[in-house]
Amino acid sequence: IKVVRMKLELFQFIDDTIHLFEEKKSVYEYAESRLLGLLDKLFSGKKDSVVATRSRIKNITSLKEKLLRNQFYLDFDSSSEALDNLSDLIGITVQCRFIRNEAEIYKYLFQMFDLSGGVFSKCRMDPDVYLNLRMPQPQLQRNGFTIYRIDGYIMINQEKVNFELQIKSLVHTFWSEIEHEVVYKNPDF
Repeated sequence: IKVVRMKLELFQFIDDTIHLFEEKKSVYEYAESRLLGLLDKLFSGKKDSVVATRSRIKNITSLKEKLLRNQFYLDFDSSSEALDNLSDLIGITVQCRFIRNEAEIYKYLFQMFDLSGGVFSKCRMDPDVYLNLRMPQPQLQRNGFTIYRIDGYIMINQEKVNFELQIKSLVHTFWSEIEHEVVYKNPDF
């Protein structure tokens, strides 16, 4: 009976989180739009190295998988707490031409953000946008490759919306998409 109750609580937690996520979808879409606009401004002078800026809001299937895989139901008491701690609710990738451009773009961010605050640095062009530029970079992924992955958030009407900023060269983007589909999303692995 205890196991059945735990499973029911798990399903209820996931359903509640999905419901809240759907209620806030327009806020996430607005945040995504603001972030893309800001990044276009930030990198307008970097057309020689920045190819594109891509984004996505986590879809429901991916959200469910992440809640289960990372056992959010054990760590958080409410669906709002779970969403507040989801670092990649919005995912943004700055694509650059070459691998060497990844480090250049990362270093350029230090000019665009005020590092005098705490863990998160405030954007000089938009005081509602923050990045954690104190995270060690590049980070080592599970596949053994490195990536520039930076946690951030944007304030929308006094609500914190988390996002993850990745800086990837075209070749790293290509390989990560293949790996994501073949390994990460493949239930046979």
